[in-house]
Amino acid sequence: MAHRILTINYANGIVFMTIVQFFCLSNRVKAEESSANVAIEANVAKENKEEFIYDYKLSYRHNDDPSLLVGFFLVDLRNNPQEHSLTYDHANLEYSDGEHYVIFEKAPRVYPVKKQGPSLWTHASAMEKPYHGWWSCPIWTKEGEIKPGQKLSGFGFVAKEPPGIRGFIVNASNDIDNKEEYSGQTISPVAPPDPLTASAWTARMLSDAAEARKLGWIKSDQQLEKIKKLISDLNTQDKKKLKKSVQNIEKYVSREHEAGRLTDEADALVRLNALYLWNRLHGKNSLDKKELKK
Repeated sequence: MAHRILTINYANGIVFMTIVQFFCLSNRVKAEESSANVAIEANVAKENKEEFIYDYKLSYRHNDDPSLLVGFFLVDLRNNPQEHSLTYDHANLEYSDGEHYVIFEKAPRVYPVKKQGPSLWTHASAMEKPYHGWWSCPIWTKEGEIKPGQKLSGFGFVAKEPPGIRGFIVNASNDIDNKEEYSGQTISPVAPPDPLTASAWTARMLSDAAEARKLGWIKSDQQLEKIKKLISDLNTQDKKKLKKSVQNIEKYVSREHEAGRLTDEADALVRLNALYLWNRLHGKNSLDKKELKK
């Protein structure tokens, strides 16, 4: 079964012990693509000019073994996910479970400013800097775990970093040491380039748009080409041209999103990130909803 870490918290001389399920597996299996069994729906909204709200819904679509229940969900918040695999399928040859955990924990990452989880799920322990990108259903609350055919929402956090694409892991296990690990891509807060320039930001947006097409968030090649043209227009030093380009993205993406032709993920990667560029470069001249629709 999945490892659980015992943590000890001290408060007013009283010792509190908490068991937190961690994502390493005693008998690892190769991480599988999530599409057939597990799906993550991500929605991003602006909290204010400086913060974004990230909400996730986990769908456990199907499993041939109904005893396997989902009790762990992790979104990768590392700045450079290419440095070390998120999944455990490489660890038998290269790393022990403990070494994988240490490498993962030491990596520079985004730290959300607020975090929430579904009822009966935990998302913080004494061993972490609040907050990391995982949620766990402790062993003593199995009624909180997700059964095949069920969905669960309530996972989320608030972060200052704008949306990008990162990996996720979902673990399903039972009481007789069987388990499955699913992996895929979702929306996550990702640190912007430093320094932030129109050129660097549009390069990232173009890369994310191409990946969003592969993931099905942008639903046609024609849409992708239109979006790439709109993003490319953001790469300007002219304030008036940039404002017009942000307005053009707002109109097109909002229309396609409302019509169901773009997913929530695509809306976040294109529309919210265009607005983020404007706010970072011209924050004193924020665009309100009326101006965006001109």
